[in-house]
Amino acid sequence: MSYKVRFVLVTVIAIGAAVVWSKRDTQQEADTNDDVVADAIEIVSAVDSYQERSEYIDDLVRRAHTDAFKMAYKSGTPGTRRTAATPASFDEEVYFKWLFHNMERLIYKDRDTLPASEVDAGIKLKKELDALRKQMGIPEAIKI
Repeated sequence: MSYKVRFVLVTVIAIGAAVVWSKRDTQQEADTNDDVVADAIEIVSAVDSYQERSEYIDDLVRRAHTDAFKMAYKSGTPGTRRTAATPASFDEEVYFKWLFHNMERLIYKDRDTLPASEVDAGIKLKKELDALRKQMGIPEAIKI
């Protein structure tokens, strides 16, 4: 085989491997993403307000999830001749730190569109989420 043919074959194989790795990693991230949202809703359902406001709280979790997940999920990288592959990782503490922060920020933002009675419920929910965060041992992301 000539040098050019070998080069083309190696290039095609490398591109194919990269595509397969990328699809595998994307599917793994999607599966992890779905599992994390379900787990987060289950954990947040422990607050007292959940019974009466479950629809709103589930919506808050879903809205706050995307940015929190981006902060906590690191996709893996394929190995090369010189480096080993690194697996995808998920930092649960980082996720919940940012999930609670984002939920509190959204509650604050939603108060402009909610009736006065709902604003009080939002303040109560914020306090309950803060207590849950502390109970879980999750530090605050930032003071708001």
